[in-house]
Amino acid sequence: MMTRISVWLCTVITYSRIRLTLIVCLFLFNKALAAQTLIWVSEMSAPNAKPSSGVNLENRLFDLLSEEANLPYQYQQANNLRAESILLSHNNACTGNKLKTRQRTETFPMTRLPQTLFLGQRLYSSNPAIKDAIATTQNAQHQVQIEKLLQLPDELVFGIQEGRSYGDIVDTIISQAETSRRIYRRNDQGTARGMVDMLLAGRVDFIIEYPNVLHHYQSTSLRADTPLYSFSVAELNNYQTGYIMCSPGPQGEKLAARLNQAIAQASQQRDYLQLHLDWYTADTHKELTQLYNQVYQTGF
Repeated sequence: MMTRISVWLCTVITYSRIRLTLIVCLFLFNKALAAQTLIWVSEMSAPNAKPSSGVNLENRLFDLLSEEANLPYQYQQANNLRAESILLSHNNACTGNKLKTRQRTETFPMTRLPQTLFLGQRLYSSNPAIKDAIATTQNAQHQVQIEKLLQLPDELVFGIQEGRSYGDIVDTIISQAETSRRIYRRNDQGTARGMVDMLLAGRVDFIIEYPNVLHHYQSTSLRADTPLYSFSVAELNNYQTGYIMCSPGPQGEKLAARLNQAIAQASQQRDYLQLHLDWYTADTHKELTQLYNQVYQTGF
Protein backbone atom coordinates (compact mmCIF):
# COMPACT_ATOMS: atom_id res chain seq x y z
CA MET A 1 0.00 0.00 0.00
CA MET A 2 2.82 2.36 0.94
CA THR A 3 4.56 1.57 -2.34
CA ARG A 4 1.48 2.57 -4.34
CA ILE A 5 1.16 5.84 -2.41
CA SER A 6 4.84 6.62 -2.96
CA VAL A 7 4.53 5.98 -6.69
CA TRP A 8 1.41 8.15 -6.82
CA LEU A 9 3.13 11.01 -4.93
CA CYS A 10 6.18 10.82 -7.18
CA THR A 11 3.92 10.96 -10.23
CA VAL A 12 2.03 13.99 -8.88
CA ILE A 13 5.26 15.82 -7.97
CA THR A 14 6.82 15.07 -11.35
CA TYR A 15 3.68 16.23 -13.19
CA SER A 16 3.56 19.42 -11.10
CA ARG A 17 7.21 20.16 -11.88
CA ILE A 18 6.64 19.61 -15.59
CA ARG A 19 3.57 21.83 -15.51
CA LEU A 20 5.45 24.55 -13.61
CA THR A 21 8.33 24.31 -16.08
CA LEU A 22 5.92 24.64 -19.00
CA ILE A 23 4.25 27.66 -17.41
CA VAL A 24 7.61 29.36 -16.80
CA CYS A 25 8.76 28.59 -20.35
CA LEU A 26 5.50 29.92 -21.80
CA PHE A 27 5.81 33.09 -19.72
CA LEU A 28 9.40 33.65 -20.85
CA PHE A 29 8.44 32.95 -24.48
CA ASN A 30 5.57 35.44 -24.37
CA LYS A 31 7.82 38.01 -22.73
CA ALA A 32 10.48 37.54 -25.41
CA LEU A 33 7.84 37.70 -28.15
CA ALA A 34 6.42 40.91 -26.70
CA ALA A 35 9.89 42.44 -26.64
CA GLN A 36 10.29 41.65 -30.36
CA THR A 37 6.81 42.89 -31.30
CA LEU A 38 6.48 46.55 -32.21
CA ILE A 39 3.80 48.58 -30.44
CA TRP A 40 2.14 50.75 -33.10
CA VAL A 41 0.38 53.77 -31.54
CA SER A 42 -2.20 55.85 -33.40
CA GLU A 43 -5.18 58.04 -32.60
CA MET A 44 -6.97 56.54 -35.60
CA SER A 45 -8.84 53.23 -35.67
CA ALA A 46 -6.97 49.97 -36.15
CA PRO A 47 -5.60 49.35 -39.67
CA ASN A 48 -7.99 46.49 -40.42
CA ALA A 49 -10.95 48.85 -39.90
CA LYS A 50 -10.08 50.52 -43.23
CA PRO A 51 -12.77 53.25 -43.29
CA SER A 52 -13.81 54.30 -46.78
CA SER A 53 -13.10 57.95 -45.95
CA GLY A 54 -9.38 57.26 -46.11
CA VAL A 55 -8.83 59.24 -42.90
CA ASN A 56 -7.01 56.15 -41.61
CA LEU A 57 -4.16 56.57 -44.12
CA GLU A 58 -1.28 56.32 -41.64
CA ASN A 59 -2.42 52.91 -40.37
CA ARG A 60 -3.20 51.50 -43.80
CA LEU A 61 0.25 52.57 -44.99
CA PHE A 62 1.80 51.00 -41.90
CA ASP A 63 0.11 47.73 -42.80
CA LEU A 64 2.13 47.77 -46.04
CA LEU A 65 5.32 48.79 -44.23
CA SER A 66 5.04 46.08 -41.58
CA GLU A 67 4.71 43.47 -44.33
CA GLU A 68 7.63 44.98 -46.25
CA ALA A 69 9.82 44.92 -43.12
CA ASN A 70 8.46 41.55 -41.89
CA LEU A 71 7.76 43.31 -38.60
CA PRO A 72 5.04 41.91 -36.28
CA TYR A 73 3.17 44.52 -34.26
CA GLN A 74 0.36 45.08 -31.82
CA TYR A 75 -1.94 48.09 -32.18
CA GLN A 76 -2.70 50.60 -29.44
CA GLN A 77 -5.01 53.57 -29.86
CA ALA A 78 -4.06 56.82 -28.13
CA ASN A 79 -4.15 60.57 -28.74
CA ASN A 80 -1.00 62.60 -29.43
CA LEU A 81 -0.12 63.31 -25.79
CA ARG A 82 -0.63 59.70 -24.73
CA ALA A 83 1.31 58.43 -27.76
CA GLU A 84 4.47 60.30 -26.74
CA SER A 85 4.07 58.99 -23.19
CA ILE A 86 3.90 55.41 -24.51
CA LEU A 87 7.04 55.94 -26.61
CA LEU A 88 8.88 57.25 -23.56
CA SER A 89 7.82 54.35 -21.33
CA HIS A 90 8.54 51.53 -23.83
CA ASN A 91 11.61 50.74 -25.90
CA ASN A 92 9.72 49.14 -28.80
CA ALA A 93 6.95 51.60 -29.69
CA CYS A 94 6.44 53.79 -32.77
CA THR A 95 3.80 56.21 -34.00
CA GLY A 96 3.25 57.68 -37.46
CA ASN A 97 2.24 60.71 -39.49
CA LYS A 98 4.21 63.12 -37.28
CA LEU A 99 5.63 66.47 -38.36
CA LYS A 100 9.38 66.75 -37.87
CA THR A 101 9.98 69.46 -35.30
CA ARG A 102 13.16 70.41 -33.49
CA GLN A 103 11.79 69.20 -30.16
CA ARG A 104 10.78 65.82 -31.56
CA THR A 105 14.03 65.13 -33.42
CA GLU A 106 16.00 65.93 -30.26
CA THR A 107 13.99 63.36 -28.28
CA PHE A 108 12.84 60.60 -30.63
CA PRO A 109 14.43 58.65 -33.51
CA MET A 110 12.50 59.41 -36.70
CA THR A 111 12.52 57.98 -40.21
CA ARG A 112 14.52 59.93 -42.78
CA LEU A 113 11.84 59.40 -45.43
CA PRO A 114 8.27 60.51 -44.77
CA GLN A 115 5.61 57.87 -44.17
CA THR A 116 2.83 60.15 -45.43
CA LEU A 117 2.48 63.03 -47.86
CA PHE A 118 -0.51 65.32 -47.64
CA LEU A 119 -1.86 68.65 -48.78
CA GLY A 120 -1.09 71.32 -46.20
CA GLN A 121 -3.13 72.55 -43.26
CA ARG A 122 -5.46 75.50 -43.76
CA LEU A 123 -7.26 77.93 -41.50
CA TYR A 124 -11.02 77.32 -41.20
CA SER A 125 -13.81 79.43 -39.75
CA SER A 126 -17.57 79.06 -39.43
CA ASN A 127 -18.06 82.72 -38.50
CA PRO A 128 -19.61 84.58 -41.47
CA ALA A 129 -18.65 87.96 -39.99
CA ILE A 130 -14.89 87.47 -40.12
CA LYS A 131 -14.06 88.46 -43.71
CA ASP A 132 -13.15 92.06 -42.89
CA ALA A 133 -11.12 90.99 -39.87
CA ILE A 134 -9.30 88.31 -41.86
CA ALA A 135 -8.38 90.82 -44.57
CA THR A 136 -6.29 92.74 -42.01
CA THR A 137 -4.19 89.61 -41.31
CA GLN A 138 -3.39 88.65 -44.91
CA ASN A 139 -0.15 89.28 -46.77
CA ALA A 140 0.23 90.24 -50.46
CA GLN A 141 -0.39 86.61 -51.47
CA HIS A 142 -3.71 86.66 -49.53
CA GLN A 143 -2.33 84.24 -46.93
CA VAL A 144 -3.39 84.63 -43.30
CA GLN A 145 -0.54 85.44 -40.91
CA ILE A 146 -1.14 83.65 -37.60
CA GLU A 147 0.74 86.25 -35.57
CA LYS A 148 -1.62 88.96 -36.85
CA LEU A 149 -4.60 86.65 -36.39
CA LEU A 150 -3.85 86.52 -32.67
CA GLN A 151 -3.96 90.31 -32.55
CA LEU A 152 -7.63 90.40 -33.55
CA PRO A 153 -10.26 91.38 -30.94
CA ASP A 154 -10.50 89.07 -27.91
CA GLU A 155 -14.01 87.91 -28.78
CA LEU A 156 -12.59 85.97 -31.76
CA VAL A 157 -11.26 82.65 -30.43
CA PHE A 158 -8.60 80.46 -32.06
CA GLY A 159 -8.96 76.79 -31.10
CA ILE A 160 -6.00 74.40 -30.94
CA GLN A 161 -5.60 70.75 -29.98
CA GLU A 162 -3.23 70.34 -27.03
CA GLY A 163 -0.29 68.03 -27.69
CA ARG A 164 -0.48 68.46 -31.45
CA SER A 165 2.23 70.15 -33.51
CA TYR A 166 1.22 72.63 -36.21
CA GLY A 167 4.83 73.04 -37.37
CA ASP A 168 7.77 74.84 -35.73
CA ILE A 169 6.78 78.37 -36.77
CA VAL A 170 3.11 78.15 -35.75
CA ASP A 171 4.00 76.25 -32.56
CA THR A 172 6.39 79.07 -31.58
CA ILE A 173 3.79 81.77 -32.24
CA ILE A 174 1.21 79.88 -30.18
CA SER A 175 3.63 79.28 -27.28
CA GLN A 176 4.52 82.97 -27.17
CA ALA A 177 0.81 83.78 -26.89
CA GLU A 178 0.35 81.22 -24.12
CA THR A 179 -1.75 83.42 -21.83
CA SER A 180 -3.83 84.95 -24.62
CA ARG A 181 -7.59 84.87 -24.18
CA ARG A 182 -7.80 84.46 -27.95
CA ILE A 183 -6.60 80.84 -27.76
CA TYR A 184 -8.74 77.95 -26.58
CA ARG A 185 -6.70 74.83 -25.85
CA ARG A 186 -8.66 71.59 -26.07
CA ASN A 187 -6.91 69.16 -23.72
CA ASP A 188 -8.74 65.83 -23.62
CA GLN A 189 -8.44 62.24 -24.80
CA GLY A 190 -10.23 62.92 -28.07
CA THR A 191 -9.05 63.32 -31.66
CA ALA A 192 -9.39 66.14 -34.19
CA ARG A 193 -13.14 65.44 -34.26
CA GLY A 194 -13.66 67.34 -31.00
CA MET A 195 -12.11 70.54 -32.31
CA VAL A 196 -14.01 70.29 -35.62
CA ASP A 197 -17.26 69.86 -33.68
CA MET A 198 -16.48 72.99 -31.64
CA LEU A 199 -15.88 74.96 -34.85
CA LEU A 200 -19.15 73.77 -36.40
CA ALA A 201 -21.01 74.66 -33.18
CA GLY A 202 -19.52 78.17 -33.17
CA ARG A 203 -17.69 77.66 -29.86
CA VAL A 204 -14.40 78.69 -31.52
CA ASP A 205 -13.98 80.99 -34.52
CA PHE A 206 -10.85 79.49 -36.12
CA ILE A 207 -8.99 76.20 -36.26
CA ILE A 208 -6.11 74.85 -38.35
CA GLU A 209 -6.77 71.48 -39.98
CA TYR A 210 -5.98 69.32 -42.98
CA PRO A 211 -8.64 69.59 -45.72
CA ASN A 212 -9.41 65.86 -45.90
CA VAL A 213 -9.56 65.46 -42.10
CA LEU A 214 -11.92 68.40 -41.74
CA HIS A 215 -14.10 67.17 -44.60
CA HIS A 216 -14.33 63.71 -43.03
CA TYR A 217 -15.41 64.92 -39.59
CA GLN A 218 -17.75 67.57 -40.98
CA SER A 219 -19.46 65.03 -43.25
CA THR A 220 -20.22 62.76 -40.28
CA SER A 221 -21.36 65.59 -37.98
CA LEU A 222 -24.93 66.56 -37.07
CA ARG A 223 -23.91 70.05 -38.25
CA ALA A 224 -22.62 68.85 -41.62
CA ASP A 225 -24.48 71.66 -43.44
CA THR A 226 -22.64 74.44 -41.57
CA PRO A 227 -20.84 76.64 -44.17
CA LEU A 228 -17.10 76.98 -43.62
CA TYR A 229 -14.56 79.52 -44.87
CA SER A 230 -11.05 78.36 -45.76
CA PHE A 231 -7.81 80.38 -45.90
CA SER A 232 -4.21 79.64 -46.83
CA VAL A 233 -1.72 80.19 -43.96
CA ALA A 234 1.53 82.10 -44.57
CA GLU A 235 3.50 80.10 -42.00
CA LEU A 236 2.54 76.70 -43.48
CA ASN A 237 3.61 74.94 -46.67
CA ASN A 238 1.14 73.96 -49.37
CA TYR A 239 2.02 70.35 -48.60
CA GLN A 240 3.48 68.59 -45.59
CA THR A 241 5.08 65.28 -44.76
CA GLY A 242 4.49 62.99 -41.79
CA TYR A 243 7.22 60.76 -40.37
CA ILE A 244 7.39 57.67 -38.16
CA MET A 245 8.67 58.40 -34.66
CA CYS A 246 9.96 55.66 -32.32
CA SER A 247 11.01 55.14 -28.71
CA PRO A 248 14.24 56.83 -27.58
CA GLY A 249 17.23 54.51 -27.32
CA PRO A 250 19.05 51.88 -29.40
CA GLN A 251 16.00 49.69 -30.09
CA GLY A 252 13.94 52.67 -31.21
CA GLU A 253 16.77 53.77 -33.50
CA LYS A 254 16.89 50.30 -35.07
CA LEU A 255 13.11 50.31 -35.57
CA ALA A 256 13.21 53.75 -37.21
CA ALA A 257 16.01 52.62 -39.54
CA ARG A 258 14.18 49.40 -40.40
CA LEU A 259 10.95 51.26 -41.14
CA ASN A 260 12.82 53.88 -43.18
CA GLN A 261 14.14 51.09 -45.40
CA ALA A 262 10.60 49.71 -45.72
CA ILE A 263 9.35 53.16 -46.81
CA ALA A 264 12.16 53.40 -49.39
CA GLN A 265 10.98 50.13 -50.93
CA ALA A 266 7.20 50.42 -50.51
CA SER A 267 7.01 54.00 -51.83
CA GLN A 268 8.23 52.77 -55.22
CA GLN A 269 5.10 50.66 -55.57
CA ARG A 270 1.87 51.96 -57.06
CA ASP A 271 -0.13 50.66 -54.06
CA TYR A 272 1.62 53.13 -51.75
CA LEU A 273 0.70 56.05 -53.99
CA GLN A 274 -2.85 54.74 -54.45
CA LEU A 275 -3.50 54.77 -50.71
CA HIS A 276 -2.55 58.44 -50.71
CA LEU A 277 -4.83 59.16 -53.68
CA ASP A 278 -7.72 57.36 -51.95
CA TRP A 279 -7.36 59.93 -49.17
CA TYR A 280 -8.36 62.81 -51.46
CA THR A 281 -10.98 63.81 -54.01
CA ALA A 282 -10.20 63.24 -57.70
CA ASP A 283 -9.60 66.92 -58.46
CA THR A 284 -6.44 66.90 -56.30
CA HIS A 285 -4.92 63.65 -57.68
CA LYS A 286 -2.75 65.30 -60.33
CA GLU A 287 -1.20 67.77 -57.86
CA LEU A 288 -0.71 65.05 -55.24
CA THR A 289 0.94 62.66 -57.73
CA GLN A 290 3.38 65.39 -58.78
CA LEU A 291 4.28 66.03 -55.14
CA TYR A 292 4.64 62.28 -54.54
CA ASN A 293 7.04 61.91 -57.48
CA GLN A 294 9.07 64.85 -56.15
CA VAL A 295 9.33 63.52 -52.58
CA TYR A 296 9.87 59.82 -53.33
CA GLN A 297 11.77 60.22 -56.62
CA THR A 298 9.25 58.14 -58.60
CA GLY A 299 7.75 58.51 -62.06
CA PHE A 300 4.05 57.79 -61.65
